[in-house]
Amino acid sequence: MVEVVGTAPTSVMVITKFVYRRSCKTTIISIYAQCLIVTKKKYFMYFKYFICILLKKIARFLPNSSKLNELLNFFLIILIGSNHSRRINNLNKSIKNIRAHDFEYIKFKSFYPKNNFKQISVFIGDSHGEFYGRNFNLNKDIKNFFLTYHTGATLLTTVGTSENLIKKIFNFIKFFKYYNLKKDHTLNIIFSFGEIDVRNFYYQALKIDKSFKNEKKLTNFIVDCFSENFLNLKKILKKNNFKKVKFFFKDITPTTYSNNYNPKNNIGLEKIRYFHPSPVIGSLKQRVYWRNILSNQVKIMCKRNNINFIHLKKTNFAKNGSINKLKTFDHFHISNLELLEDVQTKIK
Repeated sequence: MVEVVGTAPTSVMVITKFVYRRSCKTTIISIYAQCLIVTKKKYFMYFKYFICILLKKIARFLPNSSKLNELLNFFLIILIGSNHSRRINNLNKSIKNIRAHDFEYIKFKSFYPKNNFKQISVFIGDSHGEFYGRNFNLNKDIKNFFLTYHTGATLLTTVGTSENLIKKIFNFIKFFKYYNLKKDHTLNIIFSFGEIDVRNFYYQALKIDKSFKNEKKLTNFIVDCFSENFLNLKKILKKNNFKKVKFFFKDITPTTYSNNYNPKNNIGLEKIRYFHPSPVIGSLKQRVYWRNILSNQVKIMCKRNNINFIHLKKTNFAKNGSINKLKTFDHFHISNLELLEDVQTKIK
């Protein structure tokens, strides 16, 4: 058989050309499809951001004690995992691809009534809870889902003396139980309080108002009041037949090393609070001592009331007992990803 010159190469050229066109066309379709998916996600994120901004603005015009305000905050938690304004700012950064810290790269999954999570963990309390109640991108454990219910710049003292706050916490648990259709979930409630008491309330109560003779009596008052209100919360839950609710208390965040005020009277204190609603009051040495005795008493109270106490790693602290400068971005909050995830892994 004699091969005609040029036949074989020509046929190869035709096949190669056909395969190239075909693969090129497939690649273009694939890229286009991916662009559509990304665009849809982007639009959805923008829509979610717009809704969150709207809910937040409406909530600001409503009294904190109103039912509608409470409900709007619950919807924010369902949408982006938190009602704290930082979470909305993080969402904005994510949409606009603004460079962020590693602890700001989080999953903005909405919490749907039908889900595959085994555990739902909610950090309730001050702004420290916002950092711990995040679903970080690097976290591969998809069975555990974290949320944050920010109650404002709340003192541990307030939790122990406010019936309204206990009702709010109960209402959130009630809302969650009815909203979540998967009834075999364990709901973990993690309290995050105490740091504001240390840098704001102790000095006022002991040095200005002189309401208590010493640190021990003030600490016992704070912890005993919290214990009493916590037991009231458990009674309400039992009365409403709410089961599978576990309670935790995250150890008190180390106090800041930032400059402090030492007002001599209430007039001076009010002037400071006019510009700084939650100022740092008292020397660093005093605040470290107050934080330690409050932490120890909370630990004892937790054991007595069957609350799981979450210890903080030593690396959270500097040698002088204040917050570790290398583990915080703003001198107040722990922002180190390893330390934040360490607390999350202790919730079981």
